[in-house]
Amino acid sequence: MNPGFRCEATDDISTVSGMWNLIATLAILGATILAYTIGMWVTRMINDRGDEILYGVVKGVPVSTKDRWFMLFTNWLPYALFLIGFLLIVAIGNVRIAKVVDDPTVATFGYLCAGFLAMGALFWLVLGLAATFPNMVAAIRKSESVQ
Repeated sequence: MNPGFRCEATDDISTVSGMWNLIATLAILGATILAYTIGMWVTRMINDRGDEILYGVVKGVPVSTKDRWFMLFTNWLPYALFLIGFLLIVAIGNVRIAKVVDDPTVATFGYLCAGFLAMGALFWLVLGLAATFPNMVAAIRKSESVQ
């Protein structure tokens, strides 16, 4: 290495710190937007499958209660659990990034994005699994008793 060579970017710690804060901000923003987009896509899949389970009709064709039970436990429930887990994993990643940055504004942004994703996971945990899932079970049981 040339002893006379001097790298300005590594000698000025504020420049390096500023660059890492920018990278952290972009990583948090990118992960949050991606998680939101995937979350909305999976939410649509969950809702569409839930409607099919509740009404007992898939693409205009009636399905048996056995098939509705099967769809509930092999489609709807795994989708909902995936969504909850995925949102929590990305939220934890945002928190971990926020903990290592120097700039308190970037850290706050990371915590806010993590809270946003965690609220989505909490929403699906409470309203999806605790409210919607029992409602679908009751609807299938009711249709079984009618048949």
